[in-house]
Amino acid sequence: PEDIGSECGLQSKLKRSKASIMQMKLEGKKIVGWGAACNGASFLNLLEINTSLIEYVVDSDVRKQNKYIPGTAQLIVPPNYLLEYRPDVILVFSQFHKSDIIKTAKSIVGCQVAFVTPEDL
Repeated sequence: PEDIGSECGLQSKLKRSKASIMQMKLEGKKIVGWGAACNGASFLNLLEINTSLIEYVVDSDVRKQNKYIPGTAQLIVPPNYLLEYRPDVILVFSQFHKSDIIKTAKSIVGCQVAFVTPEDL
């Protein structure tokens, strides 16, 4: 396995992650992030993922909804927005809440969506 603790290893992992997201987008997939906390915002900013790649970030905290991710400008939407947008991929930013996020998302959109984490990219 690659040592992502080194600067070169980290840069390589970041490039691969962004390339994976860009490839999904080129394949016509609609991607949303889930989790507007610092993990999600940091990931999006570190990879310079703008709204042309990921348009929305879902968050269940009503205090964050209808605001924007600082630096990358994704609109933060409530979970029920998934019914309207119908993403193909949900990028789950929080490992800690991953199982709850997947359960909630599946209850809204069913099993037709793929779930990935930054570690999967």
